[in-house]
Amino acid sequence: MFAAGAPFWIGYGFVPESGVGDQAMVHRDTGFELLVDGETVPLHTDVKVEGDRAVRKFTVADFPQGLPPGWHRFAGRWFDGGVLALTSDRSVEFVER
Repeated sequence: MFAAGAPFWIGYGFVPESGVGDQAMVHRDTGFELLVDGETVPLHTDVKVEGDRAVRKFTVADFPQGLPPGWHRFAGRWFDGGVLALTSDRSVEFVER
């Protein structure tokens, strides 16, 4: 349970696979998608670039107003190089404080 109306964020980050050398980079099609109650959530993405290589990618969904009371469904999708690698689907109850 979480407090209704309380701000929160959901985020996920990517870095190159360890041990692949100095040329490792995060693929441009590697990323995270989030749906809440079946609706796509706008995401803010920050990419750290060294030279011409993306070495870190961090994506955040910000909910500054929180969510209203009740059950809300969160569905996440993780892509590695454009290929769906993982999914998660959870329902969370938000309650009045």
